Order: sequence, then structure tokens, then C-alpha cells
Amino acid sequence: MDMAAAAKRIRSGDVMRALDSGEFDDIVVPELDDSCSDGEEPVTSDVVINGDAKLDICDVVRQSSSNHLDPCFRESVLLDDVELDNSSDVSDIENDSNLAGTHQEESAEVPRVVASSTSEKRGQNRRPLSVISGSTRSRPQLPVWNSTFQNIQPLHFVEVPGPSRTVHRCQTVLDFFMLFFTTVVWNLLVVQTNLYYSQRIADKPSSMEWADVTVEEMMAFIAMGVVRLPEIDDYWATDPILQHPWFASIMSRTRFKQILRYLHCADNTANVVGDKLRKLRNIVDMLNVSFRQMYTPSQCLSVDESMVGTKCRISFLQYMPKKPKKFGIKLWALCESVTGYCLQFQVYTGKVESSVEHGLAYRVVFDLMKHYLDKGYKLFMDNFYSSYVLFTDLLKHKTGACGTVRSNRFGFPKDLQGKLKMKRGEAKFLQCDSVTAVRWFDKRDVFAMSTLHGNEMVSITNRANTEPVNKPQLIADYNNYMSGVDRCDQLLVYYALNRKTTKWWKRLFFSVVGYVCYQFNDFIHEHISRERLGTTVS
Repeated sequence: MDMAAAAKRIRSGDVMRALDSGEFDDIVVPELDDSCSDGEEPVTSDVVINGDAKLDICDVVRQSSSNHLDPCFRESVLLDDVELDNSSDVSDIENDSNLAGTHQEESAEVPRVVASSTSEKRGQNRRPLSVISGSTRSRPQLPVWNSTFQNIQPLHFVEVPGPSRTVHRCQTVLDFFMLFFTTVVWNLLVVQTNLYYSQRIADKPSSMEWADVTVEEMMAFIAMGVVRLPEIDDYWATDPILQHPWFASIMSRTRFKQILRYLHCADNTANVVGDKLRKLRNIVDMLNVSFRQMYTPSQCLSVDESMVGTKCRISFLQYMPKKPKKFGIKLWALCESVTGYCLQFQVYTGKVESSVEHGLAYRVVFDLMKHYLDKGYKLFMDNFYSSYVLFTDLLKHKTGACGTVRSNRFGFPKDLQGKLKMKRGEAKFLQCDSVTAVRWFDKRDVFAMSTLHGNEMVSITNRANTEPVNKPQLIADYNNYMSGVDRCDQLLVYYALNRKTTKWWKRLFFSVVGYVCYQFNDFIHEHISRERLGTTVS
């Protein structure tokens, strides 16, 4: 709700009656709760009383155990910084019959109540208070940075990278594909497609001939999308140049379009409240489980966002001007840095209803890394995710982190911000506990943080430069291991199942099938290469 709209709900008469009676439940406004994130100023809202006195609801709020507002206020006083004398008598204010008209004259008579006005407090630092589930949360303390460096303890990696033992039993291409698109997934598609047809026919009868879809037909329907042709009708072309006899022998064009029309992954009548991804939730959850169980990644991972291009009308449509597909559905993805294998992905559908203490980026990283914590992994990320709080919390779970960071992010050292005259290749380091912060100048300033590196420098020669350039080791490792999601997006282009549709979830569904095709193709190459070397798959 807009702050101005919430303020209009509070009538001056109600405020004055509540002040006179000592009952303040009537003026508690949840919409004006200070729920700002770390680093932001609390929102204030002045309520004008009889055109004269102003009552700042947000500044006055100081909740006691009974959730009542403190009765001591005057001219938008920030009572968080006011200490009342124990002998002060609040009855002097309660007995005042005309507070709104005489507050200016009486302000000098009650010095123990009035600390300062809002205008005097506006330039000072405030302690933001947030009422979250009945408790207050204060802003965390700033870390203390220094130029004395301690040795970074290496992480103990406890996993054995590679495909699971289940892959060793696969003999055909279909066996590899079934590792991800399991029998449960196929049965779900078949059942829900037939159910959706029966629901539509009940509402709008049709003379079209229909037979229930079988698992074999659904497999053929998905397989026909692997071969990319300009138009759907080209699969059944009779021209000798464009002819593909295999497709016509598997399924007729009418049957293919029937399945495409009634394809479904969830029951529309199911009462799922608040889940915008309910049409694909089961498929996404099952594929995430398969991706995780079939492969154990190496130590270096990367997290980044990806885009599924579409311009369908949905509430969570995103615009990212720096992506090749500027409009679409955003995916958060966790990939292996070297191969680009997708371990976990999450569809961004907007703000989560439950309150998040540390913000969106913090939640996304911990959701994706949920099954890889406390195992010694190294995670690389860009400046959207990086923060001092995130890096220290990951380190508590035996997970290292490295990434670029925004210079104004909370916790980044002030000594590395602002305008500094630096030569190309020069770097300035600071450390706080096990977190290293650096400002390095190349063609422009680069800010980064890491729990994996110290102040080591390396000399690197790029293809565009004949002379070596001094670079921090953490920047060099970031460039080498950050491209896991980008590599995955690059290889997905070769397996894109493009189907023209106005349904956003179908567009996303065929993109997810592309993930599966890319993943199992990697397993084929891994399996064949190991057999040629005479080794077994672990």
C-alpha cells in the first residue's frame, strides 16, 4: 500500500482521542512498518493534526511488549534516541485538553519529552527498527578492515567428481535420456494431458476425434523437437528435398498438433494458492532432483542468471538489456564452472511473500547451494550477489566464495571507495578476518571480494596485449571460473526446441527439455570417452 494512502486512513480525531485515553491500538499501522533493507533510511510519514501539529508515525513507533505506541511524542520526535526521566509524569500530557492547538507554547514546558524535531534529526544517523514477527532487527555492525594479512586456510573438498554409478548401466541414447526424464515424468505428462483434454471437452464439446495419449506417443512427440525445422508442417513435407520419412512413419501431423494443443503438466483444478509456477512446479522439482543425483561436480561452481526469451503476458516478465534475449523469464542457475553442467535452477516469479532478512541475492545463493554446503566447494558470482554478509555466512558452511562486488555494497571498505589515483595494474588490498577486498585498476576500477585468496598478484598476458599485466590472483580465478552459466547458455542453443506458442509455460517447458538434451549429451561423451580409455564410470 502506498505510504500516502496509508497515512490518510489515520484521522486526527482518532489520534487525539487515543492520546487522551492512553489506548493506542487504534493508531497502530502495519503498512508503515519500517521493513527497509540494510543500508536504507527508514520511511517516515507525517500526519497533519488540525492543520498545525505533525505526528510522524514511523519515527514515534517504539513498541513495548503489549504492541502499544509510546505516548511520549512531540513534533515528530525520534523516541528511539530519547531517554525519559523516571520521575517524569506522563499525566501532564494526558490531562492536556487541547494539545493540537497549544503544542507550540507547551513545548518549552515539557523539555524532558521533546528531544529534537525531525528536521534536526534528519542529518544524523538513525538506528532503523524493524518489527518482524514481534522482534526488532538492528543493522549489523560494519566490519573492521586492516592491511595486515593472514594466511587463507584451504578448503577440504570431500566429494569425488563425475557421473553417478547409475550412468554405467546405460547402453543406448534413450537410457541416458531416461536418467533425467524418468518414468515418473513421462507418466505425469501423459496423465495431465489426457485430463486437460477431458476438462476442455466437458466445457466446450468438439467433434474432433481423440484417443488418449500413451507414453510411447509422448516420447515421440518430444523426440521430434530435437530435429529443428523452420515450420512444424516441414516435418511432413512431401518435397523430396525437404522430406523426412521417419516423422511421417511415427506420427501424423494432426495427431502431433493435437498433443501440442492439449499438452499439460499440472491439473488446472488444483487449488494451489500463491504459486505462479504451479503449471510447471512438478516438472521443475523432479528435474532438479535428477540433475543433482546424476552428477557430482568438481570443486569450482558458478551462479548467475539466464533468460528464456518470450514476450508472453505474464506478471514476472523480465527485461535485461545486456542479454541476447532482452525480454523473457529469468532463471537462477548453478552450474559447474568447467563443463557448464547445470546442477540446479530456479525460476524467478517475483517477490517471495515470506520476509527475507538479507535480500533476494542472499536467498537465491543459499537456495541453489542447499545441497552443496559443508563440502568444500568454491562458488564464483558477479556483483549482483556478492556481499560481505553472504561471504562470511558461506564460509561458516565450509564454502568459499569469490566475485566482483559493487563498491557501495554494505560492508565493503570505505578506504577502497571514492576517487583514487592508480596506475594500470595497481591493486589495493584490505582484509577482515578471512575476507579479502581489493580494488584493482585496469582500464577502469574493478572491485572484488574473496574468502579464497589473499593479496597475491600474478602477471598475465592477454591475446590483445603483448605486454604482461599485473592482476590479483582472485581476479584471474574469477575470469577462469565464472563462465559456467554462460557456457551452459551457449551450448543450449544447439538443443533449443523452439515451438511457437502464446503460453508462457510451454515456452519454458521446451526450454527445460533443451536442458535435458544438453545434459544427457554430456553424459554420452563422458561415458564413451572413458570406455575408449578403458576405464569405468565412477
